[in-house]
Amino acid sequence: MTQVQNMTDQQLNRALAVLMYNARVCGRDTDSRVVIMGDFGEYNTHPLTGGWRTAVWRATEEEAWADIPNYSGDPAASLEVQAAAIAKDVDAYLSNLFDETCDPDKPIWTSKVVGRMMTASHRERAMAAYQVLKDHTATGYA
Repeated sequence: MTQVQNMTDQQLNRALAVLMYNARVCGRDTDSRVVIMGDFGEYNTHPLTGGWRTAVWRATEEEAWADIPNYSGDPAASLEVQAAAIAKDVDAYLSNLFDETCDPDKPIWTSKVVGRMMTASHRERAMAAYQVLKDHTATGYA
């Protein structure tokens, strides 16, 4: 877990976007502006935030990456990555969440421990999900 704990929120958000949607920079030929694209199923690629008509094209890649969902700070976005991780491997997700929220040297599941896991922060949920998606995503995206 050390690698993910050392990530900034923006680095974690970007890594999760890549793992979940194969997120990548896409440029527009007409004016050299960029947007982050993602894969949402077979033959369904569109801007990661918004649709084709509502996508905000940015001047730089850094600005474009700043538009991705805030998985480590937004409640809905953190639940989105949590659901993806649980779908991949519920046991690994729970183990990672336990490690993020509780004392791993005392692996006893009490009601207090379960309560702490249920009230995990958005970042703690995102970090636990990152580890599962990283370990279980051979194709590059969930």
